[in-house]
Amino acid sequence: SKNFSRDEVRETVVPCYMGLIKQIDDQLGHLFDFMEKRGLFKNTLVVFTSDHGDYLGDHWLGEKYLFHDVAVKVPMIVY
Repeated sequence: SKNFSRDEVRETVVPCYMGLIKQIDDQLGHLFDFMEKRGLFKNTLVVFTSDHGDYLGDHWLGEKYLFHDVAVKVPMIVY
């Protein structure tokens, strides 16, 4: 994507993306507080994963059609 070669695109998209990550983090904090107060962590499996990574401007790209590490490595957290 040629869009990510433009500074104004990265300056707009990256902070928005990071804001969405913070929003998820905040909401998970509320969920985990709720679960902890009710003793639900003792018998609950929590799994986070994704369907793909995101370039987010790496290699000046924003699409997910190439096989760089940032697009094919998928996060997975199991607690």
